[in-house]
Amino acid sequence: MARGTNGKSQRQKKLTKYLANNPLLKDEDLAGVLGVSIQTIRLDRSELNIPELRERMKTALQGDSPVKSLGSDELFGELLDIEVGCYGISMLNITPEMAFRKNLVARGHHLFAQANSLAIAIIDAEIALTGSARCNLSSR
Repeated sequence: MARGTNGKSQRQKKLTKYLANNPLLKDEDLAGVLGVSIQTIRLDRSELNIPELRERMKTALQGDSPVKSLGSDELFGELLDIEVGCYGISMLNITPEMAFRKNLVARGHHLFAQANSLAIAIIDAEIALTGSARCNLSSR
């Protein structure tokens, strides 16, 4: 038997178990918990056909997920990172149709929709309404 095969098998079982319990775990967190490099986690995920975090987030929003207050088709923008109950990061690509023609500034209701849906996704509740929001905006 090849050296490390049993350890690899055990690690991959643990990896699968951790991600089944929390699909939003980052590769860095998994590497720390399992005591291996991030590259090893990525290789294990690849061998096990486990998608990267962004894809797992999309899947988590569709089915049984830690995100209780929002469905996958209700999030405005692309979810980049989320820790339910703590924080979330999303990105919204502004298209010409979403901006004023004269000055190409994004219309506020699109930005509010992004902030509002992300805020609701972060809340650990079956139902949530936005009372206020703080946004950090950046452009690329």
